[in-house]
Amino acid sequence: KSEQTEYRKIYELLSRYFIIYPNIHFILEKDGKVVQDLPLVPESKAGEVGFERVKDIFTEESGLKMFYSGSGISINGFASHPSSHISKSTKQYIFLNNRPITDHGIVRAVYEGYARYLPFGEKVPFVLSIDIRPDLVDVNVHPRKEEVRFENAFRVYSAVEETVRHTLEQALSYHNENTSHEQSFNEEKY
Repeated sequence: KSEQTEYRKIYELLSRYFIIYPNIHFILEKDGKVVQDLPLVPESKAGEVGFERVKDIFTEESGLKMFYSGSGISINGFASHPSSHISKSTKQYIFLNNRPITDHGIVRAVYEGYARYLPFGEKVPFVLSIDIRPDLVDVNVHPRKEEVRFENAFRVYSAVEETVRHTLEQALSYHNENTSHEQSFNEEKY
């Protein structure tokens, strides 16, 4: 592959860790030049998705903070405002117990949560960090541990869908009453 293609793959891999580990100072160099310098976010923890690390993906107007805790599952992250929809699936990050994964069921659950708000076939960027008890998930499905199998997938997918739906309902009803965007970054626990 070309040097630029390989660099892009390296950057895509590292960008996942930049997001999920805000408690680590990352410096990425290419050809002796600093490309990324991401200081650690004070008082942050691994797995805690904060705006400081996703501001390249979301603006303050487009990023809606998500939070859920219940049934042995906790979810935090950001979803795009529906007006930020695009036709391609880009910048969609899913983490399970601080490990980047791919899961079509989770992606489908995100879009089910958006169902009332997005034109058919349109996509949005999102970042989800899901914490679940390790005994409720099998991580040995894929050699690189990128795919997982849940003991109760329906419970996980339902939690994701409800988290997205609740975040959008709260943000959109708030924005109808007031044009300030501060509310979208406050953690809502329900």
